Amino acid sequence: MLKEGVALLNMKSIGDVAVVLDASESAQEYRDAIMKTAIQLFEKLPAGINKKLYFLSNAKEHDFSKLSRYAAKWWKENSSRGSFITPILEHVRNCKVVVVGSGPIYDLQDWQDSAQISNFLFVKVGESLCGELDVGEEIDSTQTGELPSRLYCRIDSVEIGGAGFMPYYWSNSKYELHLGDRSYLKGSNLEDFSTTVAFFGSNVKARIISGTDDEEANLEPWGAEFGEAGEDWKALSDQEVQVFKKAAKGEPFICLVCGKKHEAWTLSCYEDAFILGQPVYPSLGKRKGFILFKEVPKTVLFSFWPVNVIKIGENKVAIAIGSQAKIHEYDARQGKWVEKGKLMPYYSLDGKYLVVT
Repeated sequence: MLKEGVALLNMKSIGDVAVVLDASESAQEYRDAIMKTAIQLFEKLPAGINKKLYFLSNAKEHDFSKLSRYAAKWWKENSSRGSFITPILEHVRNCKVVVVGSGPIYDLQDWQDSAQISNFLFVKVGESLCGELDVGEEIDSTQTGELPSRLYCRIDSVEIGGAGFMPYYWSNSKYELHLGDRSYLKGSNLEDFSTTVAFFGSNVKARIISGTDDEEANLEPWGAEFGEAGEDWKALSDQEVQVFKKAAKGEPFICLVCGKKHEAWTLSCYEDAFILGQPVYPSLGKRKGFILFKEVPKTVLFSFWPVNVIKIGENKVAIAIGSQAKIHEYDARQGKWVEKGKLMPYYSLDGKYLVVT
């Protein structure tokens, strides 16, 4: 039996940039150059990136969009603080960090073996910020034109897959399932590639593709079992309940749209020149895809499944394509998912009934 899991791909922090300015005594004569460098950097970074602004020795985050207006005020407030990086390190853990200034950062030696500091970019406007220490990378302010491309690399697409992988829920509906010898989810040209995925499979990872480069990223375990991911449950009308009770038992019913008798499996009415068809349950509207029904005292509730794949058993899913759904089951001998026939309407599923419209 395949393993099951629920995991999170958190892409929101990728591309976040923090700019840390030096307003200490050694940087006073370079104030205008430091501020100009920071303002130009913020202007050149894409709008979708989360940008943060700090001053050395100050854990308070400043609003980067107001830097031009409050440059003199903020500089004065931070000019007596000294050159220390420690107070802000915990606030920039998931960021790419640029420190702009002049003169040594006094506590940098304490962090020279830190993996976090090794990814910092130091921009010296006057004297070196790092001195003889081998930490991060230091460049001269004359090289700042290349900073945006070094800090930000646009992600073209993300593929999520693994051994025996088959998702049956994902929170980011812009991902699409690709079937073949291997199954995987793919998102392309998205503002946010983050998603939570419930799946069959093992060693599931994300492949992040940027231009001609790609890298793997681990998914974070969700830490809980996958619950019910359908949208809010709503009640059918009394007339629709009567249709459901007959259809679910395989009996013909009188259509609420045309008034004629339909077979139990009918989900859309094409009588009276309804070229595109009308749902026999008007409450469903024009929504396509999987719909779950469940009987409760006095009525029947329905809910839309948010994606086109749903788990229907151990190592078994249904995949909706258009108004039909096919059952797929994992074949251990072939090491892949294979089609096992058509999903019939009102498929019984853990006390519910599944249809696809």
